[in-house]
Amino acid sequence: MSLTHVAFSRDRKTVIDFVRPDDRTQIDGSTLDDLRGEYPDVSIEEFEIAYRVIEACFISPVRPVSYEQFIEALEELPPLNWVRAEDSESFKAMEMTYGNVTRIWARVGDHYFSLSDRRTLTHAQILQKVVSYLESIEEEV
Repeated sequence: MSLTHVAFSRDRKTVIDFVRPDDRTQIDGSTLDDLRGEYPDVSIEEFEIAYRVIEACFISPVRPVSYEQFIEALEELPPLNWVRAEDSESFKAMEMTYGNVTRIWARVGDHYFSLSDRRTLTHAQILQKVVSYLESIEEEV
């Protein structure tokens, strides 16, 4: 293994340290057995897998927000990828919550929404998530 692997705790959603080719941690040379006292679920994972697991914890579904909350978010910092269409708009916060996850805001007609997701979502993908949310609450009624 190269330094592309990490000691990772899924329960705590944390990377403990990079793991050297000799299966010891980079910082203090601990083995997995050494780490199990504090992190019983520790395992060696590829960094990219551990990163995605942690990043996914910061993704949250669409929820309705008020007009005031939408405007406050829009005016906080310059918006990232602000798209204005005929009857909709969306933008993202410039600051990432974790990795590529950020807060996303959307308007459809006179209704306002927010979610947390990856900054790579397009306006169309954001609108699809909003539509799916609206369909799910219609089914509940």
